[in-house]
Amino acid sequence: MVSHQSTPCHYCDSLLVARKGNNFCSNQGDDLRKKRSNAFYIKSQSISSGSHISRLTIRAVFEGYQFYEVEGADHMLKKDNYLIVNQGYNYRSEIDSTKPLEALIVAFNPEFVDDFLRVNEVCPEHLLDEPEVGPEQSNTFFENTYASDAQISHLLGQIRAGILNEEGSLFFDGLYYQLLERMFEMHSVTLDHVHQIPLMRTSTKIELFRRIGMAKDYIDAHIKEDLDIDEISQVAALSSFHFLRMFKLIYGQTPHNYITSERMKLAAFLLNSSELPVGQVCQEVGFENISSFGRLFRSRFGVTASEFRKQA
Repeated sequence: MVSHQSTPCHYCDSLLVARKGNNFCSNQGDDLRKKRSNAFYIKSQSISSGSHISRLTIRAVFEGYQFYEVEGADHMLKKDNYLIVNQGYNYRSEIDSTKPLEALIVAFNPEFVDDFLRVNEVCPEHLLDEPEVGPEQSNTFFENTYASDAQISHLLGQIRAGILNEEGSLFFDGLYYQLLERMFEMHSVTLDHVHQIPLMRTSTKIELFRRIGMAKDYIDAHIKEDLDIDEISQVAALSSFHFLRMFKLIYGQTPHNYITSERMKLAAFLLNSSELPVGQVCQEVGFENISSFGRLFRSRFGVTASEFRKQA
């Protein structure tokens, strides 16, 4: 499952780490259970990770876009979402940005997660009698990206600052616990949202949410391309009609409106972060007609693309 290699991993070696000596690269054959929880920071304009096996991790960017492929599914990290990769999952990552992008990964030691689950899911009396007994980590989290959360964003910002300021290990321990706790809380919030889907069994709701979420992440990862409903619904393994109905039910808008909104956000980012001509920005975000792009941009932001760039 894991391919061992003797040469250094360029991607992992490029990361700034919170806890020195506790980096982990699955391509080097390290035993992940011996590695403590750790955070990794990268600032790059263009880099590729290659294929790796993940611990339970949360991944985020502070500005811009970072592509991920996890177990064959495509995702795009943005400042308004975060990605959780379950333990043992295969992933690869690419950054190809118009300006250096800041990204953060927090990787949790499996024994730390198991202990967290014991403390939070086993009654106190049993913990005193049998402190090692309790549930072990499983692949709990959805493979889809989660919408950003203010508390998680704040904690990730503190961890980033700690890495850049070269804080000691004690600085990070409490932050890791708070972050893991909030990740489970937000997963519960997401499940509550799933349970509100009407007229279905719980297992069906969860599976549909997972499939629609994978399709939404596919849209994000391929937002520049000429997407059509048949292609996207195949990612969810649903008929086009069923996909359209469930997407609107879960996300409160049609796929077309979602795609248009995300393309406008990407256009604003490119206008702010690059010197690409407006016509090229139009093409980069998936529009063939610059007049249509101009009307939509002005409708969303209240100014033309050129005026938006001048203001920025």
